[in-house]
Amino acid sequence: MKKIFLVLFLVACGGSDGKSLGKGGLKVFWIQGGRQCDEAGIKDVAIVLLKDGQNVLPNEIVEPCEKGSQGVEIGDIVEGTYSIQLEGMTADKKRFYEGRRDNIVITKDETYVVRPAINLEIKKSNVIVNWDFEHGTGYCAGNQVTDVDVFVFDGLGSLFFSDNAPCVLDPKVYSAGGLVVGELRGLQTITVRVLGRSIDGNYTHVGQEREDLVPGEQKRITVFLNRCGEGLDCY
Repeated sequence: MKKIFLVLFLVACGGSDGKSLGKGGLKVFWIQGGRQCDEAGIKDVAIVLLKDGQNVLPNEIVEPCEKGSQGVEIGDIVEGTYSIQLEGMTADKKRFYEGRRDNIVITKDETYVVRPAINLEIKKSNVIVNWDFEHGTGYCAGNQVTDVDVFVFDGLGSLFFSDNAPCVLDPKVYSAGGLVVGELRGLQTITVRVLGRSIDGNYTHVGQEREDLVPGEQKRITVFLNRCGEGLDCY
């Protein structure tokens, strides 16, 4: 009976040392890369408070984008170290923007001011490239292509990625869906150009695709190769 009473007493006191955690608050500000909310296309901002990767707020907080300059206060937060995650939403509720701040330390009876303001940036899109042939049989062998050069240009026409790869993809690369290009900013149109080379080292096939990137989504792009001169020149 004494042991049971002791356990209940420790739980009621919040632990064996008799200490209980206090509560504090925070005030968060955000910006949109130097633009007004309507210019950036952000209507509302969703706020999530994370501890060890888990949301600790009973409900997601959604505030008008314009309140970022005034700051939004959140109270009744148990002492500890947190991260705050923001997502900017368009008028049709698409969460195209994001911002985050880590190592927010909440102390008892204090308000932690998140400064400098969190910058909401367009989410990135993960791009994967594969290729196929418009004509011929046997994929690479049937078209006598040994390897390919892959070029990816961003929305401004700048070269973002280039690589050489065997025409027949390594099983590990193939299982991933193709050649992993990496992450590019969403809300832009990229150009992917693939050149196929024969055993003599000359380009024989070429293909090109333009694709719109959706923020936060993976984009798999298949480029269909034609013989050089049949629509596109090899260069």
